[in-house]
Amino acid sequence: MSYRSRQPASPADIAEKVAARVKSELEKIDQEANSILNDVKESNHLSLPIATSCPFLIYEGDSLRAWSSNSIVPPAPLVNDSFSVKLLKTSGGDFLAKKWPLNNNQFLLAVIPLHRQYTIRNSYLQPEWNRKIFPEGRINIYELNTNRGTPVCIADQCLFRIGFISDDFSFHENTRGIAIIFIAISIALFIYFIAGLVSNFRLKYPDVAFLILLVSLWLVRVLMTTLNFPGRFIRSVLFDPQVFASSSLNRSLGDLFFNMITLSVVCYFLFKHYHRFKSLKSIYEKSWVRVLVSISSAVIYFFAILFPFVVIQTIYNNSSIVLDISQSLQFDMLRVIALVVVVLSWVCSFLFSHTFLRLLISLSSRRFIVPIVIGGALIFLTINTITGQHYLFPLLVGIIYFTVG
Repeated sequence: MSYRSRQPASPADIAEKVAARVKSELEKIDQEANSILNDVKESNHLSLPIATSCPFLIYEGDSLRAWSSNSIVPPAPLVNDSFSVKLLKTSGGDFLAKKWPLNNNQFLLAVIPLHRQYTIRNSYLQPEWNRKIFPEGRINIYELNTNRGTPVCIADQCLFRIGFISDDFSFHENTRGIAIIFIAISIALFIYFIAGLVSNFRLKYPDVAFLILLVSLWLVRVLMTTLNFPGRFIRSVLFDPQVFASSSLNRSLGDLFFNMITLSVVCYFLFKHYHRFKSLKSIYEKSWVRVLVSISSAVIYFFAILFPFVVIQTIYNNSSIVLDISQSLQFDMLRVIALVVVVLSWVCSFLFSHTFLRLLISLSSRRFIVPIVIGGALIFLTINTITGQHYLFPLLVGIIYFTVG
């Protein structure tokens, strides 16, 4: 099903779907236009509402008299001729214009954006397509008098032609939806099976249960990122690598969110059951192993404290998402998810650092625990100095937390 959903649809099928969507958009603006025309006739005043589905403008000859938005203002010579619906191609993109006559030399114009492009291109300014009209894929829009592309027609009226850039065809939307459901159900059933398996082992063999949980969730996330699920099937800024991407495992903010949830589950299980791990008994029997594990626990403890700082740094360095509440009070989906990720990172930090701090205390005698912590701090400091990672504040937080705890 997933393979089928990613197979290219024929250009004719895509053009038919585009035509149906264009028809729906035109019917919507017809209703808005009728309301505007009635208001203008009753009040005899040229005014337009601000809240419209697309920009509406009123022209009088070559002069623009009123507008609902100034985001798209076609030059008067492009729209002064006689037409009902036509394609406008400008340096800023491609638009569909619909026209209604008013009094004398006045007319009402609605402009539906099809494709926007910018003179400057970077990570944040990229060509955009109206996804209410076009399915997934990069699409070229041509005038009707060319021989390229497939015509998009409503009844007997053809409006424009469409072609596909670099064979980047759109996909079967119906099977794509079914594929999302089946893959999501498969993942849910696998996680349910793993949860049952972990539940059976956690009392008698907590070590085995932890390994099963760790490996299983790691495999799930690797498969999801390899298959780019659900970002490959869902167009959302949450799964857009242009909004956020830091590594192959964190291809988007959505992937970072899923990874953080997975890590939280692993940290919680370790926090709840580490003291019953049977493998710890063998550590207590050999003094040199106890020292080695104690120093390792101290190092891991400091890195656990560092973790949320790295997460915040990663979000700042790889996106334009503002986390500081003092800079903005607007909370869109991206910002909310980013803040949830930060909160989860602190939860993971506490669970993980507390676990290894308790382990360190249980493995070390009172007279050796401070030197071991100092040794762990020096190793932590050395590693971060070599890698160029800022560590001073997390190091101080770790020392204070250890002293208080």
